[in-house]
Amino acid sequence: MESQYQQQIKEYQSNINHAIEETEKLRKELKQFQEENLLKEKQTNELINSLKQDNEKIQTELKHRGRSAILLFIPFFLISIFRTSSEFHSQ
Repeated sequence: MESQYQQQIKEYQSNINHAIEETEKLRKELKQFQEENLLKEKQTNELINSLKQDNEKIQTELKHRGRSAILLFIPFFLISIFRTSSEFHSQ
């Protein structure tokens, strides 16, 4: 009868050891996933910041081009108004 109990105890100990090993394995996997997640999050944030900076540069350049285009357009617009006005008055 005692050997039967000892056998059960050994079996329980074996199950406990196996559970401990599995738990440790899962902890290592979880730690690896967390590290990978942090790395991906960092890369994503860096990409987002880079895209924001690019967008700001593009917006600034477009505003500058828009102003330049307007400044270039104004003289031609004034000339066309002047011509139209001169033609109107000469008739």
